Amino acid sequence: MMNLLTYVVLPIYTVLLAAGYNWFTFNFSVIGYSLGRRDAFLFWGLLVGICYGRTLSSISGSLTRLHLLSARGQTLFKVFIPLDLFILFCAVTTPYLPQVFPLKAILHILFAAAAAILLLLFLTGLTWRLSRKDPKCSPSFYCCLAIAAVSVLLFLLAGIVSSSLEIFFTLSTIWLTDYLKKQLLNSAQ
Repeated sequence: MMNLLTYVVLPIYTVLLAAGYNWFTFNFSVIGYSLGRRDAFLFWGLLVGICYGRTLSSISGSLTRLHLLSARGQTLFKVFIPLDLFILFCAVTTPYLPQVFPLKAILHILFAAAAAILLLLFLTGLTWRLSRKDPKCSPSFYCCLAIAAVSVLLFLLAGIVSSSLEIFFTLSTIWLTDYLKKQLLNSAQ
């Protein structure tokens, strides 16, 4: 069921959410709140949250079973996953209507940026530690670096957080976490 959500439903829904809008001049926040697609945007946030939550929880469990997480690492996972999902929830539910609610719009931007940056920093740190213990995990670490580089490039090309950046970042990190989850599950067997 999670494979269907991760590789079919979420990618299709993500692309459809931005369909009909220029991917370099619009972003999901504008589409969701300024262009009247709020419910579609909220549902997208729910799907993304489910994917991240389930996959990161599974990774945490695998790392614990493989004894690759110290007590400190287990605590970090227990704090990080709910914190990042809460920040993502805040980003999606805080309206981005700068003309009507300028403070909420600023908070929306801060929440969205924090959720993405924390996730990428966390994944990069995790994959770096795993690659030091097992060289087979090195591609995941380099993938995190590539995601960061392409994200910066897309930001510089558009000059804003655009739909192209949001689509790329969301799908690449979801697929990376799923790959990492499967790799760890195979190691546990």
